Amino acid sequence: TLDTCQVDSHPEFYALSYVWGSDAKTQKIVCNGKELGVTESVHAALASLRGTLTLRLEETGTPIWIDAICINQDDNDERSRQVARMDWIYREAKCVIVWLGKGDAQTDFAMSNMEHLATILSNIEAEQKLLAEELEPKWTTGFRRSPLCWHERLWTFQEAVLSRSLQFVCGDFMVNSEAFMTVVHGLAKYELRWLFGNNPLHHGFAGFGAIIDAKQNAVGAAGLLTVTAERQCKEPLDRIYGLLSSMPGEFRRKILVLYTRDINEVYVEMGKACLEEANSL
Repeated sequence: TLDTCQVDSHPEFYALSYVWGSDAKTQKIVCNGKELGVTESVHAALASLRGTLTLRLEETGTPIWIDAICINQDDNDERSRQVARMDWIYREAKCVIVWLGKGDAQTDFAMSNMEHLATILSNIEAEQKLLAEELEPKWTTGFRRSPLCWHERLWTFQEAVLSRSLQFVCGDFMVNSEAFMTVVHGLAKYELRWLFGNNPLHHGFAGFGAIIDAKQNAVGAAGLLTVTAERQCKEPLDRIYGLLSSMPGEFRRKILVLYTRDINEVYVEMGKACLEEANSL
């Protein structure tokens, strides 16, 4: 069911953070009694969340906000208005649900034991050798085969920064942000990048440090552009628009979000704003 809510009423809702993937609407769902075309990623996320969130949603009646459904992606004016509201949406959400992707036996093992690993990493006193003895071989396989590419997208950075609370979902398993972040910090502290082999996943884990810094307002606008430079977005304008809500308020006032604008004009505006920020320090 798709419901319309008034912003002034401060509705309670969840928000989904996920990787879009292909724009092709190859799947169908039933919404308000009618078929609605959705992308493969949205369909997979909804199927996964049905197992992890169904009881909670049914008990509370709390809706979940999904950009691909709640925003008319074919209307540039609506997209512009809604992107300018990302600050409100992800800050006001009761919880931001991070969908990491479909699971398999290895990722299921890793996710289901994440809190156990977090406990080990929180309490261990020895160095890497002792910690390595605590870790089972399945951990290595689980991390190396993780489908996680959420950390590679630009929009997901802002969604995490703005959130009040995060829950990570992979397959049928959900892990709270405290356990997830403890593992991230622990792997960095004990230099356990060998867990990932050549998998670029460790870059994503390292990127969580930038998310934490941004949540604490420890990164300026130019810094945000730098730490997200390798993250991907489909439209060049989103290199700016996809971070704007996580920047100081003066940037949101200076940069007009409008998808019909010339990209060079927007980039020049952002460059000037960053220089003004630097000169004010």
